[in-house]
Amino acid sequence: MKKITTLLLITIYHLSVFAQDTTFHDKGKLFVNLYPGVYYNFTKTEHNAGFVMNTALFGYKRKLTKNISGIIIFDVTRTTNNIHVKDSTGKELDVSYFEGSKYTAFLKMAQIKWQFHKKISLSVGQLLNTQYLTFQDKYWAHRYVAVTSQEMYRFGNPADFGMRLNWKPNNKWSVYAGVFNGEGPFRHQDEHSDFLVSANIEYKPVEMLIFKLYVSNQENYSSDTLNDKNIIAGFIGFDQKKYRIGAEYSYVQNGDFYNTDYMLTSIFAYYNLSEKYQLFGRYDYVDKSKYLENNSYYIAGVQYTPASGFNIALNYRYFSTGENNMLFLNFGLKF
Repeated sequence: MKKITTLLLITIYHLSVFAQDTTFHDKGKLFVNLYPGVYYNFTKTEHNAGFVMNTALFGYKRKLTKNISGIIIFDVTRTTNNIHVKDSTGKELDVSYFEGSKYTAFLKMAQIKWQFHKKISLSVGQLLNTQYLTFQDKYWAHRYVAVTSQEMYRFGNPADFGMRLNWKPNNKWSVYAGVFNGEGPFRHQDEHSDFLVSANIEYKPVEMLIFKLYVSNQENYSSDTLNDKNIIAGFIGFDQKKYRIGAEYSYVQNGDFYNTDYMLTSIFAYYNLSEKYQLFGRYDYVDKSKYLENNSYYIAGVQYTPASGFNIALNYRYFSTGENNMLFLNFGLKF
């Protein structure tokens, strides 16, 4: 018993020494993302044209020591989306509800990160999803134009309350393992406490190439007629100074905890013509999602960067569902 107690005390001491750094000073940083735009739909609809604000967020991050940091982000979006209610057989039921504002401020991220070992860190709070938001979103690099495919078609929550371990044994591998409520950023844990367990692996064999695999499972005990929800998403990216290409495939088994599977394929690329001009494009194919089936989505545009942190993109988009032909002018400002 004495040996165990001594070992625990030594471990706690070394962890505390690793976490402390009285000479470290960080005033923190306030940051803002503004993504407004305007569109015109050549296919005549009720809303033929208009101005939009895709993102308006602000956040603050600070390091207490070299190994302990925190970050908080508030965003603006519609926090109440379309509500679909089904009976025990999976049949849609008619419901009425208050939609809520399309521009409600909400907590997007609130993370405490502790690098308690040289190669291992712990994050706790409301964390961004490693399914697509922590990596593919940055790799796509055009969020001010459109969110990534999995976020657009709601193949998973953008963030959730929970905790996650990150193990980075070397510069080639990153491994993430997390446990979350599974309800997303707008809801409390359900009455059955059915956690979502996830794992994410990123492998970079050479500087220009990256492979990524995400898997998750969420059990459901609320009804004998419901099933566990499973997600698997694979991504591969190739990056050169002049151009970048990314491709991913996502599969959601029992998307609504019923026998409904969702499938999605997305390919995107961009090419730098110069320091200020860039061509970019994307193609999504949704085999099935919550709201779409057999839908193709195209984006093609040109980006102009008049200053660092400020982008303007003129882009054309086509949705096969409804045959919508749309022209967008998007602006992105980050500081």
